[in-house]
Amino acid sequence: MADKGKEILPPTGSGNVESSSGSVNTATVEKDNPSQPLWCYVKKLSKGPGGGGNVMFSCKFCDMMFTGSYTRCKAHFLHTSGVGIRPCPKVTNEEIKIFKKEQDAAETKKSSSRSS
Repeated sequence: MADKGKEILPPTGSGNVESSSGSVNTATVEKDNPSQPLWCYVKKLSKGPGGGGNVMFSCKFCDMMFTGSYTRCKAHFLHTSGVGIRPCPKVTNEEIKIFKKEQDAAETKKSSSRSS
């Protein structure tokens, strides 16, 4: 599958994510929990109904809007089934690998800080 000019930069990079819709500035994203790195690829719109960690968010790749927690955000980008959210149709397998590495690194960091 040909890459259509998309380039994923980690959140710690320049603060920009290149997508087919142009450059998206992630520097304006509020500082989220570092154990939840995939939030930087969505735009949080408002607090969702029902409380808890639910928010309304829009994917910066496919522009679809969802309501849910980080679990649903993560499932959207990692194409996890059984979570009740549609996988992002715009991300490539290479991008999914990058997202998985970011998530795994965050989980490793989180678990190592707990054991200290």
